Amino acid sequence: MKKHPLIFICSLVVSSTMSAAQIVDVNQPLASEIVVLFSQADLAQSFSPTKNTCSGFGLSIGGGLGATGLLTVELWDALPNVPGALQLASASQNVVARSWADLIWPSVAINPGVTHYLIARCSNPQMSLRGETSNPYVGGQMFANAGFDSFPQTDFAFRTWADGTPLRLTITGSCPTSVTFTVVGADPNWLIAFLYGNAGGSFTVSGGPCAGVVLDIGSPVLVGFFHADATGVYTITTPLPAGLCGKTIQVVDVTSCATSNTVVLP
Repeated sequence: MKKHPLIFICSLVVSSTMSAAQIVDVNQPLASEIVVLFSQADLAQSFSPTKNTCSGFGLSIGGGLGATGLLTVELWDALPNVPGALQLASASQNVVARSWADLIWPSVAINPGVTHYLIARCSNPQMSLRGETSNPYVGGQMFANAGFDSFPQTDFAFRTWADGTPLRLTITGSCPTSVTFTVVGADPNWLIAFLYGNAGGSFTVSGGPCAGVVLDIGSPVLVGFFHADATGVYTITTPLPAGLCGKTIQVVDVTSCATSNTVVLP
């Protein structure tokens, strides 16, 4: 289910650097609860991809302040205890508690709309995974404990990465007389959010469908939501209020929660 509103409240988010050719596919950002400890065996989250590739997972890590551990995530086509299940990819990296961690591997082909499984384990059994127990992601669920017990109302806070066109913003013209905004790489036929703010800042979305996304502008103001076309492109030419001249613009894809580059209004 796709939701529209964005709520902007400061919080701390840490993740690894993404390749420019990777985009978020599945995104369940809600992380208000500790849903499982790594001391529990057989931790998994099912999901249904919309893209035909997968290049990594992001997870919200819980635990004591400053706690660290080696996190391993794996992509499977079925739960590992199912006969014939295949591991498709894996990655490991050291992570810090109370942060988002994104683990990336060379992209592998998967089947859109078919259930796949994220398997997670950590060398530090006192660390945990955050998420929600209110069934926030209807396309999958959490599994935990020996033998992968089912928890149909619980989901990790997680995101999957896939190959795709990065969200890109260009601005031409002269503010305030006539300015052309062009966005490419958006989710086709869906919404993008335009925001303006101060250059050189940083702000983290907390709440709504894109919680945990870090913006590269300070004190962002939401301009509005606009529909990309069937190719993922949006363009408009318009005059602007003089007070916006010199402000920094950034775009968020409301479906994937990808963020664009920033551009200063000319």
